[in-house]
Amino acid sequence: MRHPSIARNLPLRLVLVLAALLALLPARADEFGEIAVSADAMYTGTTYHGYGEMRVRIENRSGSKAHTVTVVYPANSYGGGNYLSRVSRSVNVAPNSDEVITLLQPPLPATGDNQVRVEVDGHHEGEIRAPANNHCNFSGYGGGNPRPPTILVSRNFDFDGITRLFSTNRYAATGTPKPSPALYPGGRAGTGRVFYGSTADPNAVETIRAEVPPPEWSDNWLAYTPFDAIALDTADLRALPAPVLDALGNYLAAGGNIFLAGQAAPPAVWGAAGKKIPGAEARYDIGFGSCYVFASQSALENLPDDALTRLHTQLRTAVGYWQSLPTDGTSANNLLPVTKDTKIPTRGIVIVMLLFILAIGPANLIVLGRLKRRTWMLWTIPAISALTTLGVFGYSFVREGFTPDTRISGLTCLDQPGHRATTVGLTGFYCPLTPSGGLQFDPETEATPLVGLGYGIHSEAREVDWTQGQHFQHGWIAARVPVHFHIRKSEIRRERLELERAPGGLKIVNGLGATVKQLWLADADGKIYEVTNLPAGQLAGPVAPGGAKVLSHLGVSRLRTDFGLGNSGARTDALKSGLQAYLVPGSYIALLDGNPFIENALGAAASPHRTLSDSLVYGLLDPETTP
Repeated sequence: MRHPSIARNLPLRLVLVLAALLALLPARADEFGEIAVSADAMYTGTTYHGYGEMRVRIENRSGSKAHTVTVVYPANSYGGGNYLSRVSRSVNVAPNSDEVITLLQPPLPATGDNQVRVEVDGHHEGEIRAPANNHCNFSGYGGGNPRPPTILVSRNFDFDGITRLFSTNRYAATGTPKPSPALYPGGRAGTGRVFYGSTADPNAVETIRAEVPPPEWSDNWLAYTPFDAIALDTADLRALPAPVLDALGNYLAAGGNIFLAGQAAPPAVWGAAGKKIPGAEARYDIGFGSCYVFASQSALENLPDDALTRLHTQLRTAVGYWQSLPTDGTSANNLLPVTKDTKIPTRGIVIVMLLFILAIGPANLIVLGRLKRRTWMLWTIPAISALTTLGVFGYSFVREGFTPDTRISGLTCLDQPGHRATTVGLTGFYCPLTPSGGLQFDPETEATPLVGLGYGIHSEAREVDWTQGQHFQHGWIAARVPVHFHIRKSEIRRERLELERAPGGLKIVNGLGATVKQLWLADADGKIYEVTNLPAGQLAGPVAPGGAKVLSHLGVSRLRTDFGLGNSGARTDALKSGLQAYLVPGSYIALLDGNPFIENALGAAASPHRTLSDSLVYGLLDPETTP
């Protein structure tokens, strides 16, 4: 006999099964004449930082005519505070062909109608439904509560197992009470999503399952930046195309975390791995990130408590980094000064206004009264107003001019054998006049605006277009207001130091693209060589080793933590005396006068004379050629 509770729940179960099957079906294309358009995503869920990715497939069914198609998200925006009102991209689609393009949402809310507007040859044709993602919309997360780390879980991975491991409570969204750990055999204490009126659990972790199999994952590393960790199985690595594997390597090197089950070590294509740190979760440091290797998924799901605590700590550190960024112009300018004074000159404004009022009012009346020419007020008032305006404008020009100021600073991990340069840093702009061209970042640069979020602050709509690179068009820079961005990028670069053993020491050629103000280099035996003031392209040496040797082995990850967000002022001076402690055999640290790794997003509007940039480079030498 069928149990009554099963009979009652049967319709609900059928609905859930049907919904799951429908979710697996490809997105239906909406037709606009000869053009068919559909949108989907690699995952659906809530993310809190990084770039959210949407994929749009465009099919041109015409046999003879090409069409230019523009997609805009959201179709209608009604955001408040600092938000994105438009993310767009245009593409020319040849006859009888299709194109898959990506729309990447920088880390600001894009609140709107969750529709994508479709324009064909400049004409608005209609809208399609956007994927159900919720990227950087912080209004739904408990006031003042910390945001949880987020893990992307591949379809080959045991989603329920890793969910039990971190005890993610996916029921909180409906207000259902937190399940008892007894309901999840082997589960640990802790909860997940927390909304207004709830209390944040410091051990909360979000898990999001990938909606597509690994071969269909994104080949753009920015698509993975919303995640504090990614869980992969060895079967995933075998299925991943080379461009996707490279993108994951860039994500890892830029400070990401990867949990890898069924492998003995990370793939060699991900670059020079640091020494294996033993434990139940064998860790390899690659660039600024860490790859945790497990013998199997069950080994990960049955970690001892001390190992699980270390993973929790790593995840909390990862998400805490983003929450520690400054969220107002004054704090960001204190961290990386791009202008000396961000305060409004209240006293000067009041004095000018008083003088203007006296001149245009009493003084004007008295003088014209004595001259018996009161009708001249018809031209003296406009004249005084014009002269005052010209005076204020002239003072501003003399004080600041029209040329914008730019400040760039960063830390770069340069993997010379793998030709990969991974950079984190800050860039700041101060423009006396609003630049008409906006900002142009490289298409694979993660640029996080250092602004506050929420509805209780000044509202500023921003637009970004991806047709030709990453163009921050409108709303990003205002005249006489310092603007800062946190920068991350990981890319193939050819900069390097060339070394040659010679009698008496090492010959060192500076191929880093900027003058080396100071260099510390550790050879394979741990002997340290020092060089100062080496111009780009020039040879130093033979350089004899000093008396110091590598002792501490702190490495590049620790340098990133101690370095902070910028390479300026007291921070650099404080590190100079102790930089040798971060060296490992076969590495170097170079302090550059200039930064070849972070682009000046103002482009032609910037002036080299008003641009101040520097860089701290941590280089990894090829072990086969290191002297």
